[in-house]
Amino acid sequence: MSDNKLYNCLQVAVYLNSANNLLNISVAGEDVVRELFLVVGDLSGREVKRMQLNLVNGLCTDDIRDLESGVYLLGVLKKGTVLYQSKLIKQD
Repeated sequence: MSDNKLYNCLQVAVYLNSANNLLNISVAGEDVVRELFLVVGDLSGREVKRMQLNLVNGLCTDDIRDLESGVYLLGVLKKGTVLYQSKLIKQD
């Protein structure tokens, strides 16, 4: 999976490395802040994972091996506002 979207002067890209269950997140733009969160939800809308994005040079990696196989909804939030949305299909 690779997705790249531009929201409010922020460019967000998410890449899944299924070989090692890592979700790579890249954020670039004028307004890169520390108060960004990645939220993963199931298709019923239930939040299953939340983490603050600790960006280093605009990059962050999250281990998703704890998620079961399935389809998930991803969101990157800043102060409760959704800046990015995408689907994640995780297969073991």
